[in-house]
Amino acid sequence: MSSKEKTISDIIVIGIIQIAIRVRGIVFIPVISIYLGVGAFGAYAQILALTSLLELVFGLGLYGGLVRFGQKDKYDLSNLYFSYMFLSFLSGLIVAILFYHFSADLSAVTLGTSEYAAAFQIGSALILTNILSRIGKNYFRVDSRMKIFGLLEGIKAYASIISVAYIVLFEGMGISEVILVIVLVEAIFVLLINFYIIWEAGFTSPSFPDIKDGLRYSIPLSISSLGSNLSSRADRILIGVFLGDSAVGIYSIAYELATGMRIYTLPIRQTFFPEFSRFIENGEIDTCKEYIDAGVRYFLMISIPTVGGLYLIGPTVASLLVGTGEPVPTAALMVILATGLLLSGVDRMYSVVLDANDRTARVTSVRLLGAFFNIILNLLLIPEFGVVGAAFATLLTYAFTVFAIYLSINIIKQSIPTKTLISSVLSTIVMVYTIRLFNIESIILVPFLGSLLYFTLLFAFGELNIKRFTSNFDYVGRG
Repeated sequence: MSSKEKTISDIIVIGIIQIAIRVRGIVFIPVISIYLGVGAFGAYAQILALTSLLELVFGLGLYGGLVRFGQKDKYDLSNLYFSYMFLSFLSGLIVAILFYHFSADLSAVTLGTSEYAAAFQIGSALILTNILSRIGKNYFRVDSRMKIFGLLEGIKAYASIISVAYIVLFEGMGISEVILVIVLVEAIFVLLINFYIIWEAGFTSPSFPDIKDGLRYSIPLSISSLGSNLSSRADRILIGVFLGDSAVGIYSIAYELATGMRIYTLPIRQTFFPEFSRFIENGEIDTCKEYIDAGVRYFLMISIPTVGGLYLIGPTVASLLVGTGEPVPTAALMVILATGLLLSGVDRMYSVVLDANDRTARVTSVRLLGAFFNIILNLLLIPEFGVVGAAFATLLTYAFTVFAIYLSINIIKQSIPTKTLISSVLSTIVMVYTIRLFNIESIILVPFLGSLLYFTLLFAFGELNIKRFTSNFDYVGRG
């Protein structure tokens, strides 16, 4: 199989698995919000937000360093992996202990009540399991074994779904037990990955080869990831501070539905990073442009109508997921969030070129500015406009970061796919107007008829051309 064919097949397989993983987030909405309450779902979302942020910082970005430096022939991969894993584990252990100690305070500050203190204590272990899980999964990205990487994620996702559904629906347990089950699934996953790595590559005592170079690359990547995640998670933390656990739950439900479009970017980004690292090592920088052009065009064609679809049926889907009698997100809230996440997806694909080219410091500066901008906007808008204000803060932040990242890509001559953008927007507007004109509200008919109309219009605009679309992946002499 050629490199081109492998890359496309990796994207397709990981995309299918990412859909399965997104099912986990959707399933957890009714399981938790209906049986435990919207406030409990807010606590679940808050714990995941806080532990994810801390994991990104105290994991030191070494998962990215593993992929990047694993491309270099001078390193033994087993030694590199266990060195990076050991260092990130020690770093994470410190903050996990502090998180456990201050759990009651964190619950009170970020949710307006200390009743979730026990859940926060249990959740402190997620910092460690997430760090070890992330670096373990990235072992398989070093040599682009993306299908294994994606399959492992899918297995873990369904293990979480089955376990959480069982303890809530059949055992009647609460949010603390939900978090405990998630921790246990992550821990088992970490053990299995490391058993496999030891079986395949052997165990090597950590010797920290060229650790200064590794940290010089990885720490900016870690801070960049922190800035990016602050932009996507600070809103929920501040909503909890100002509005309480139920508001966090409502916003998180809207975010969970809107963030489904990340299904479209994750397969591309996860596949592109190791490929780009290899291209850059071989001096094939122009190939990166061909891949990014195709990736951005694909993402815009799929994500723009998704925003329209959320406007049409988002609140209806949310009401079915949370049950009767509970408040649900509005269409406006979902559209604002979805548009922001669309911009975030474009940002993430452009920035992968900089990450793979060791320009993590440049990405970091943009991410940190974006995070600072996001926090200020949330502080100003949430008290005045509530969750809609938080959504606007997200949209404006991602508009800033995607523009700044785009301007930073001066190592390749990148261009915006203007024709695809205009065609997709116009087709989506016509789709939404037509569905509204005929007053179609069925959550089955709207996606079916909307998709049929949208892609027909895209074909009429001359944009939906498979040969043209995939031709961007063609390159000479790389079979």
